[in-house]
Amino acid sequence: MRRLFLGSLFFFSMIIESTFLSYLPFPSLVPNTTMILVICFALYYEEKNGAIIGFTAGLIKDMIVGRVVGISALTFMLIGFLVGYYNRKVFVENATTPFVLTAASTILHESIAFVAVFLMGYPIHVTMALNRIYLYQTIYNALVAVPIYFIMNQILHSHFLKKSY
Repeated sequence: MRRLFLGSLFFFSMIIESTFLSYLPFPSLVPNTTMILVICFALYYEEKNGAIIGFTAGLIKDMIVGRVVGISALTFMLIGFLVGYYNRKVFVENATTPFVLTAASTILHESIAFVAVFLMGYPIHVTMALNRIYLYQTIYNALVAVPIYFIMNQILHSHFLKKSY
């Protein structure tokens, strides 16, 4: 039941991200809610499960909305592992935790995607990428992550999704 819920949550997130959120007031910026959910689950389930969840979510996202299959899978797996690894070292109840982790994860994700697109020969405008991706997208994702994180924290600590040891 837990896996079905998690899969449905990620699928719903991807659909909302690719349809509804693209019509928000910032036309070229869409919050990466899938990555934010990967961060939330990695903080809760630790590195191994964070990497598995990140890879699965990234692969599905690549198949639904991506041009190149594998970029999001690779970066989300790396983000899931790193955030899961550091979950014992950070205070997860602090409001700055999701903000900082999402900002760092956005920079990592977009940097890997930027290099991959460059290596594939697509034309890249460096100034646009620096402004849009590294400044605006990072701040936008980090601000959107805080309320999503606290909602997911309540859901993950509910009896329905309790960790079993």
